[in-house]
Amino acid sequence: MLDDLILRATTLIAMDEGKVIGMMAYHGQMDGSAWISSARTHPDYQRRGVATSIIRSCEDLAREHGVGPLRLWTEADNESGKAAFMSNGFREVGRFTRMTASPATAAREVDFGPLEYSERLWVRVRSSRVLSKSDSYLNHGFGFLKVDRGLFKTLVDKGFVFGWGRNVVVMSEFMFNGMETLEAQILLDHPEEVLTDLLAIAKATNMGQVHTFIPHDAEIVDAARKAGFGLIDWGMEAILCEKKVLRGRETNR
Repeated sequence: MLDDLILRATTLIAMDEGKVIGMMAYHGQMDGSAWISSARTHPDYQRRGVATSIIRSCEDLAREHGVGPLRLWTEADNESGKAAFMSNGFREVGRFTRMTASPATAAREVDFGPLEYSERLWVRVRSSRVLSKSDSYLNHGFGFLKVDRGLFKTLVDKGFVFGWGRNVVVMSEFMFNGMETLEAQILLDHPEEVLTDLLAIAKATNMGQVHTFIPHDAEIVDAARKAGFGLIDWGMEAILCEKKVLRGRETNR
């Protein structure tokens, strides 16, 4: 994982006389935001400003690249993590539950395929109850994106939006713990139906597992359980945090 971060992200390291004492990874996102991941501080250096120092470096990078908000997540029961980020100006914008399941053969064949953008499709997505419960935030790749018309069209044009029947899903593939994984985020309602179908899609495409982030909502989590999904150790209640990056004159006020 560290090798991948160094290759694919900007990895910031805090040092003390040659000793690594902290790190974070900075990822530019397609909605103009930046994602911060893999925040770590050596236990002997906690509460000494290490995380604050690296966050400020992330803010400098964002200003240099003309990036919008910084985002990150932390677990609800991680009190020290929440305190560190909140004290640095991040605010909570959503809560999600990370779930997974193994592929399965469905009772019916799922004839899915990439969709083309249309205003009618966007109106359906925009009015989704599932999307409204997440305040229009969506997990994709390494981070969360804020879904609006422009971003949705970009996701469609890049071939990440698939549909079948009445269902619309953002899907991609990645390696997780050495296993080919289907990452899927539902955009419309009927979560039990679409998640059940996703297990059949994973089976048909030789994926080892399916991962999804859903709004931390009891009804939707229960629907996911009925579809065969279970909780992942990390992310049972993930708090999505965001911080606006001040630029130019704003920083001098």
